Amino acid sequence: LQATGRVAPAAFVEADAISRAVLEAPSLDTGLKGWAHAILADALLWQGRAHDIPDVAAEDVDPLGPGVLARVYEIRMRWLLARGQIFDAGICVERLRTLASGTDEPVARVIACQAELTGLAASGDLTRIRQAFDCAMDAARAARMPMRAAWARLTWVDAARRAGRTDTIASHLQCLGRLARIAPPLLQREIARRLS
Repeated sequence: LQATGRVAPAAFVEADAISRAVLEAPSLDTGLKGWAHAILADALLWQGRAHDIPDVAAEDVDPLGPGVLARVYEIRMRWLLARGQIFDAGICVERLRTLASGTDEPVARVIACQAELTGLAASGDLTRIRQAFDCAMDAARAARMPMRAAWARLTWVDAARRAGRTDTIASHLQCLGRLARIAPPLLQREIARRLS
């Protein structure tokens, strides 16, 4: 879907419009419809509009493969966190772990580790957050996904700042600063927010 390519460059309104147009198609496969709903939800989440999302169902996209299914679970988890539904977000993380353990697709493991990091970051347990951060970084390196590693660093920086542990983030901010030059616009924007 073209809408997927609009989220990374922070073209949320375009992603929103394309997803809605795809969803209007009269004969859309169930899996593609579920994927379009997830991309629409992702665009709305980045716009701070979690309340405009009725639901993010992951089961419909199962035929599209474990990578897509993992991405939809990740979007669902972020949506649940934005709505304050921490327990249900944890269920998504558990499903992601199960999915990752049952596939050889490295992106599923990377997403599962990243989702666990994001979920734990809401808890304030810095020791467990650090362990999840290490898992996310190891998985991103193994899968050769440096942008996912950057997102993990952003999550760690945010958690450490919230916990008052700013002494632990200088090297991460330096790494993010170097990466910002080649990062997609959405990641550049988020890095710039942390560096300012």
